[in-house]
Amino acid sequence: MSLIAKENTSEKQLVEIPEGEHEAVCVGVVDLGWHPNEYQGEKRPDCERVALMFELPGITREWQGEQKPIRKTHTFRNSLHERAKLRKFLQHWKGESLKADELLGYKLEQLVGKNAKLQYLAGKEGKVFLDGIRKFEEGKHKPTDTIIYDISTHPTNFEKVPSWMQEEITTSIRFATDAPDTPVKDDDEVPF
Repeated sequence: MSLIAKENTSEKQLVEIPEGEHEAVCVGVVDLGWHPNEYQGEKRPDCERVALMFELPGITREWQGEQKPIRKTHTFRNSLHERAKLRKFLQHWKGESLKADELLGYKLEQLVGKNAKLQYLAGKEGKVFLDGIRKFEEGKHKPTDTIIYDISTHPTNFEKVPSWMQEEITTSIRFATDAPDTPVKDDDEVPF
């Protein structure tokens, strides 16, 4: 095996998100599976992670000869505990507290197609990070393409998931135990 480094000459260029508030539409919810958890060198219980993907129609980049809205992904521990970031994120997005029945089981796939305003701020060394979300006029922006992926229904929609997420999914603890077997071609079928 050889590791080779080279200049990136692909068309895909990262587009910086300017500091400020941006209109967005949720285009994906991806189950990233269970992963080992460590904080400041201390092992913690494994945690389930989920990714929410947003398209920002006001910020575009050229991709394969066309101007396309950029996408931004935010990952969370899949928890609605009172101190969980996902719970706070959803409540700010809804503009109200989650109801008791929602706390028992919130269907994240219902977020796909919902509009929001995302607030980005500049942090250390000018790197922009998500600072907040709030409710926004429904139906203003429609997603160009959507992704809903759940490990328990693998391989459905797996091909739509970005490669960096596919790697995180396939290395998760849950993928090894919950993902249905994917048929592998028998060696006898390979022509020589």
